[in-house]
Amino acid sequence: MSTSIEQPLHVHFSGLDLFKTLSIVVDDKEEDLYAILWGLQSAGLACVPLRYDALTGLQNSTINELPTARLVFLDLNLERAPTRGSSDQATHISTVLRELRLRGPYILIVWSDFKANLDNVLKTAFERTPEVVLPVGIAVLHKEKFLVGGVEGEYDFQALGEHISQIVAQYPQVFAMMAWESRTATAASTVTQNLFELKEPVDSSTVSSLLAKLQKEVEAMPPDASAPVISKPLYPKDRISKIFHSIGTAACGKHTDEDPSAAIDAGLLPLLEDKFLSIPTDSACCQTWQSVFNEKGAGKLEAPVVCKLNSYLLIDKLEGTFSHRGLFLELNDTPENTFLSSYLGENREALQRHFFDKGKIKNLTANGQAARANEIISTCKIGMLECSAACDHAQNNIGVRLGLLAALVPEGSANQITSAESFYHEGEGLKIHFGDKNYILIVSYKYPVGLPQHLIENRTYFSPLFRAREQLLNSISVRFSAYASRPGVISVFEK
Repeated sequence: MSTSIEQPLHVHFSGLDLFKTLSIVVDDKEEDLYAILWGLQSAGLACVPLRYDALTGLQNSTINELPTARLVFLDLNLERAPTRGSSDQATHISTVLRELRLRGPYILIVWSDFKANLDNVLKTAFERTPEVVLPVGIAVLHKEKFLVGGVEGEYDFQALGEHISQIVAQYPQVFAMMAWESRTATAASTVTQNLFELKEPVDSSTVSSLLAKLQKEVEAMPPDASAPVISKPLYPKDRISKIFHSIGTAACGKHTDEDPSAAIDAGLLPLLEDKFLSIPTDSACCQTWQSVFNEKGAGKLEAPVVCKLNSYLLIDKLEGTFSHRGLFLELNDTPENTFLSSYLGENREALQRHFFDKGKIKNLTANGQAARANEIISTCKIGMLECSAACDHAQNNIGVRLGLLAALVPEGSANQITSAESFYHEGEGLKIHFGDKNYILIVSYKYPVGLPQHLIENRTYFSPLFRAREQLLNSISVRFSAYASRPGVISVFEK
């Protein structure tokens, strides 16, 4: 197999450290596996080669523990003598896709000599694995086209790398996010590096003496003894541990020992964000994003897509465990639920009307559309949005939380919503997709309430629908602070 590379092709991805982006190659021939491996590395990409056996499947039984790949190179012929278009071929491909457990987005690159019928095999394979996420694109590389002088196993890595570069360039959206993921990984590794630089410096003589000591311990072992782990760190464990604990304590105080993982997250995430934002983007990265934006076309996003995008960016659907901070707590619809009337002095219908323009609702009724007015009011979901300070949650101060009266108004009632400055809304409204409908989220600043923690937890009066993410909470909180501290008239006098 040829291993010569005339010129490293990573220059095509200058400034974008895609070596941190995982690619996967699946083939049943070791020589082909390493051929594509060399080609990927010549293009500046990292690669995990996985050999497939028709009897035992993928060689790595823990493949599902690998990070999600963005490029997947798959040989279409995963047995030595395939029958063209055979059902067995589709079965092998289905097995591979099922074991990889890809979550996307990924580009599927078929790397094969095409002794099988391409379209039939892939179509059947995907039909047999409906649970598999489909690729965002498919590309083809013909093995025989990259042979040097037609010699089996001798590949032109230069040409292979060039073609891989051209394939990736056809998907600037995926490529741009690969670069973004790489920058995130770089920022995280920089934070770790900076923390360990706070240790005492170690010179080469210390390393040499420790290595000599460890070597003597290995040589002193009995010949029949099992191999133990002989290792010693070259950094003060207690100092690094104190540094980590201090970071957690600074973020969460005395509660660091109760939930150390959350405390470290609270302490290190601001550092991660700072490192990420401080990484300069070069011209290559800007050109990639420019190519992405050039393909956006004219006009605006469709309304349903905007709602789903807002939902993704601004709310959390409460999958798995979740924090109580930012919860939208819908008022349970039961006659005995008197929470709002007890705390706010208004019944459910009055508070629902609170979110609509009184004049417009009155006009509907006056024009013989009373049923429509009642429908608008009754379909408005009301509840409380938990808006306590982040530090209260980080330090686990159980007690009373700040709640603001909030509502979900069906999109069709948007033109009836109040435009008063005492409400949080964006233009025509902050549209989100929840359940199977589109709603507009509105928050009122006129009814701040102290929510006892037990009412949030025991679901007696409220049911959590979703959690507002940090950026939405921050926007709501800033405007609430401005509203709550607005100046009033102190005195009126004449000169």
